[in-house]
Amino acid sequence: QSLSNTINIDLKEYLSNYFDIVSEESNAKILLKFDSTPVFKDVNVYDLGVLLDNLLLNAEERRRNVEITIYFTEDNNALHFISNTGPIVITPIDSIFQLGVTSKANGTGIGMYLCREICEEFGWAISVSSLGENVDFKIEFGDKT
Repeated sequence: QSLSNTINIDLKEYLSNYFDIVSEESNAKILLKFDSTPVFKDVNVYDLGVLLDNLLLNAEERRRNVEITIYFTEDNNALHFISNTGPIVITPIDSIFQLGVTSKANGTGIGMYLCREICEEFGWAISVSSLGENVDFKIEFGDKT
């Protein structure tokens, strides 16, 4: 089986399992605030793992004792990944997704670029906003399931 194959998974179940495993090794306090109503999406699980790894690593590298909250919008059409790692000083803020753009001293500018590329591959859109301490990465799933 090729790594590029997509399978249909329940995102909420996947996220619960992923962060269950990751939280053992992470210095982040991770709070999952969603119910068990399934959200089925066609994804490449390898790429989904890379997306989540990069969002988590980005937050962990910006702050010690980072707190992350993950929740789905009421209609389950979007996911929010919020961390207390703000403010983001890059202007315009969305340029954080461009290759080579970083706000970290030792950053490569590859992680957030990969996040956007993977979201686009899935037919999703990723955006970021920063309000005080909070940085909110919003992933909208669009019509493609």
